[in-house]
Amino acid sequence: MLIYYIRAFLKTEFLEVPIKHSNSNFAGVLEYYDKKQYYCNIQKYFLFNYRGFMKRTFKFALAMLFSASLAFNFMPLLHAQEDIEDDTQEIQEEHENNDEIEYIYTENRKGDQNIRASMGPVLPLNFGNAFTSDGKLKLGGMGMLGYHYFIAKDLAVGIDIGFGFNTTIGSNVLHYVPVIGSIMWQPVIGRFEIPLTLGVGFAWETYAGYTYWPGLVLKPSVGVHYRLTPSWSIGGDIEYMFMPQFAKFWGTGDKNFFANFIGISAVVRYYF
Repeated sequence: MLIYYIRAFLKTEFLEVPIKHSNSNFAGVLEYYDKKQYYCNIQKYFLFNYRGFMKRTFKFALAMLFSASLAFNFMPLLHAQEDIEDDTQEIQEEHENNDEIEYIYTENRKGDQNIRASMGPVLPLNFGNAFTSDGKLKLGGMGMLGYHYFIAKDLAVGIDIGFGFNTTIGSNVLHYVPVIGSIMWQPVIGRFEIPLTLGVGFAWETYAGYTYWPGLVLKPSVGVHYRLTPSWSIGGDIEYMFMPQFAKFWGTGDKNFFANFIGISAVVRYYF
């Protein structure tokens, strides 16, 4: 049967096959034409599949050609991108190895906060000489703890609470506990900070069993601080403190007193 297919496809003569003999010549002719139609159908089948095969082969060749064209055009771009990334990495590594990085910690921003602790001596100014026997008030000291909030990069508000004392001529002790609200303007020069502060508040004052409350307190100050890290600074403040007692005004005494003090404090501030 395979030989019949090949001859039909090549349009050659048909191979004779055994045919049953019949008494009718007409039946023999019909059998011959049936076989001829059969071989023609086989030829058409092979021809149809051959054309389909050629079409698929042509489409596959076009697809391969298009893929090769894309690869040829885009490969240089990929290599160029890799070269750019390699150059960028080399430049970054070179800067990291050779450039010195300087960190500046002096700039404050709105919303920054700090906790302030200070301590130092307090010298009375208008009670005689504090270092001689005729002075009514002697050298004392004061410590304060405060919280401040920056409403701008160089402007802050806060509150400070302290405890101070000065000995008297009769070996008694004047105690005072000031509670002060403050506003601070702080210019910055490099790592140096210069806080200029004005505080106003009240103090609880006691002396020899006598208590005065509320006592007015005015406390301006100026300082110079050095910013060690983003979180810490150290420095010193010079403070003037005015604490009047209006005893005559309140009807608790015969006259009023106006105490003036100056203090020098060591200050530590923690920023967060």
